[in-house]
Amino acid sequence: MDVARFEFGTDRLRIDLLRRRVSYDGNAIALCPRELDLLIHLFLRCPFTVSRAELLRDVCNLSFDPGTNVIEVHLSRLRAKLRECGGTRLIETVRGQGYRLAIPDWSGASALSGYHCR
Repeated sequence: MDVARFEFGTDRLRIDLLRRRVSYDGNAIALCPRELDLLIHLFLRCPFTVSRAELLRDVCNLSFDPGTNVIEVHLSRLRAKLRECGGTRLIETVRGQGYRLAIPDWSGASALSGYHCR
């Protein structure tokens, strides 16, 4: 198994899919499963904006909006954990459209190590 295919990220943000671990600037970040899934989804769609409906469908496996703020709560917690490690403003809210990962000088081909944005 080519383990390198399951690790991707940028110089500062690293995601290990096999071990389900995330680090920022070398500091491990303890994420709950839903927070990790949100981060992975946003990363794989970067630099595009992802709608709330897409996150509900693809991350929460819901084909309808349950009328809760589950996405917002998990994104808020994820943002706080990233901020603690110095990752300020990594997740942007695009008013009326959704959310996106804001990585300066994004180069999807080099950062994704074999993964591609949809």
